[in-house]
Amino acid sequence: MKLNDLMPNEGKIKLPKRKGHGNSAGQGKTAGRGTKGQG
Repeated sequence: MKLNDLMPNEGKIKLPKRKGHGNSAGQGKTAGRGTKGQG
């Protein structure tokens, strides 16, 4: 067995959240930055 033979378990791969891609995507508008204040 080699390292390139290993595969993650089925259902364990989650794609990262794509921030700032519209309000219906769940991370639109402020893209996880909150509303006010520095940053």
